[in-house]
Amino acid sequence: MKNKRVLVAPSILAADFSQLRVDVCLAEHAGADMLHLDIMDGHFVDNISFGPDISKIAISGSKLPAEAHLMVREPLKWAKKFKEIGCEYITFHDEAVRKSPKSSPNLEDAIRVAEEIRKEGAKVGISYNPDNDLSTLPGIIRYIDLVLIMTVYPGRAGQKFLEEGFLNLKKAASIRDKESPRVLLAVDGGINLDTAPKVIAAGADILVMGSAFFEADDYADIIRKIKAI
Repeated sequence: MKNKRVLVAPSILAADFSQLRVDVCLAEHAGADMLHLDIMDGHFVDNISFGPDISKIAISGSKLPAEAHLMVREPLKWAKKFKEIGCEYITFHDEAVRKSPKSSPNLEDAIRVAEEIRKEGAKVGISYNPDNDLSTLPGIIRYIDLVLIMTVYPGRAGQKFLEEGFLNLKKAASIRDKESPRVLLAVDGGINLDTAPKVIAAGADILVMGSAFFEADDYADIIRKIKAI
């Protein structure tokens, strides 16, 4: 049966940066539902991607809602800037608001960050890496609009889909369905035509697609196939 809720969100990290606005326009024309911006600061992850200026160039010619996925150590330092350029969703990492990378999850700090992002006028997302136990999700879910489950470790495009991330997706879907069904559930990492059916069946509403989307010969065809699952 066709899943009417599933949305396709191309990640512009995998686009051709020599024709970034063209690629975004082609994705929109092909039927994409959202744009996903992978923001890396070289601290939370080793890689550096792009900031507000490049993001503004990418999304300024599009009518699609954009999500800024902040893979950064200080999400509140960047949240306002990405809201100002037009991002509808600002997503921060649960792991980024711990006292240290190896410390226990800090629900109070996560809620504080969510509330501060909300004050900027953005919708709020929280993201979890594959090795996160999601222990903060039941406590924070009423403060957010979107849960982004990573099925790879953040930092670079083109990685292989991880089963531990998939188990987290199923766990997150169960928590979401019980605690706050309005919250959107997104999945990011190794999503392609092979992995899409299982994540949709597990409850994903939004499929973030990077390499599998922008390396496709026909953007519209891949979207049609995803929507037909």
